[in-house]
Amino acid sequence: MFTIGVDVGGTTTRAALFDDVGRAVRVLRRPTANCYDTWLAQLREDLTSLAAECDGKERVDLRAGLALPGIVDRTTGRLVRSVNLPFLQGRSIVFDVQSLTHQGVNLCTDAEASTWGEYMALPDPRPPRFAHLRLGTGVACGVVMDGKPVPTDPNRTTHWEALRYRTDGEGPACSCGLNGCLETVASGRALEFQAQQLGILPGCQGLQEAAKTGTVQVMRILREAALAIVMVVEKLIHAKKLDTVSLGGGVISAVPTLEEMIFRAWNDKRDGEGPMAKVRLVRSALGDESGLVGAGLLARANSQIRAIVP
Repeated sequence: MFTIGVDVGGTTTRAALFDDVGRAVRVLRRPTANCYDTWLAQLREDLTSLAAECDGKERVDLRAGLALPGIVDRTTGRLVRSVNLPFLQGRSIVFDVQSLTHQGVNLCTDAEASTWGEYMALPDPRPPRFAHLRLGTGVACGVVMDGKPVPTDPNRTTHWEALRYRTDGEGPACSCGLNGCLETVASGRALEFQAQQLGILPGCQGLQEAAKTGTVQVMRILREAALAIVMVVEKLIHAKKLDTVSLGGGVISAVPTLEEMIFRAWNDKRDGEGPMAKVRLVRSALGDESGLVGAGLLARANSQIRAIVP
């Protein structure tokens, strides 16, 4: 059975056709549009093109998993809130997509999709309690409990408390309405803003190039982001009693110096015999494709198929 996965990011939209063993047959990428009608027309074009790949092949009820950045309401098929793509908020996305393509659509968040993709890519035996922290244009996190994805609460309008690295009221204001959220220092948007303040372009790639020379201001920015990430990982572990946390997203891919700093700080934090010593922080197995792969898996009635590692 073929399925389609769509991962809509603040910068890039990816769509792929997956075969019955979870392997991507064809992948499409394009910049994410900034208005609803254009976005919907482009999505229709991509879904139609991918569906055409199935012509002459066995296919039953071709379905698409659609991963969106923000908070979704599955009962209405709407995106309740999205800081990165506000033009999608309140739209009848599932109804509109199904009307245009005549395909079934399973709606999920980008956090749920990327978490499920990463979880299903882990070797056996998989841990009972798992989280994936994704650092992209924004910051997202998903959780798996007892081998099942935990749906995002559609009534939540802010980041989780565990995603705040500062709770003393002194942290920078976040667009979600809280202060001290990880997104304000470790998201792609936050890092690019800090790079621009230093006259560094383009964004995260520019930060990485500057980090190679050991530029003091750049190293300070990355060190503060790394420490904030480790603080949030520790909060997630305590809040959800996690066994394993996976770290990924476009920021990690673009700034390997940041990743090195994170794992160095993590190893310092868990050194010893305490409860933190038993928890694993691991690198993403699927890289920036985790949301796309996870969306394809979640399109299935039975999503317990192993993710294919690129």
